[in-house]
Amino acid sequence: MKKAFLTRINSFVLTVICTTAIIMSVSIAKDGMYLLGVPATRNVTQVEVACPALMDEVKVITDADEASVLWRGNAHALKNEGMFVRCAQAIFFFGEIVEA
Repeated sequence: MKKAFLTRINSFVLTVICTTAIIMSVSIAKDGMYLLGVPATRNVTQVEVACPALMDEVKVITDADEASVLWRGNAHALKNEGMFVRCAQAIFFFGEIVEA
């Protein structure tokens, strides 16, 4: 009696573990790997952009968000919020956009 109960519990736990592994695998394949340890947006003060194939220097972007951007030492408000992000994606990921 006790052995049958333990067998059922082991079978249930194994089923839950396998189901969880399958669901996580599909989720990772669909949405990408989870990013752990990424800093909060409010804690990011600058972003460095480097592309050794195109340029030797590293560009540093500071104080940029979806509503304003720092250009040549001056802060400018964007007319269309999110435009900077979309433009940056188009510039830095152009090859991937064209392939899609």
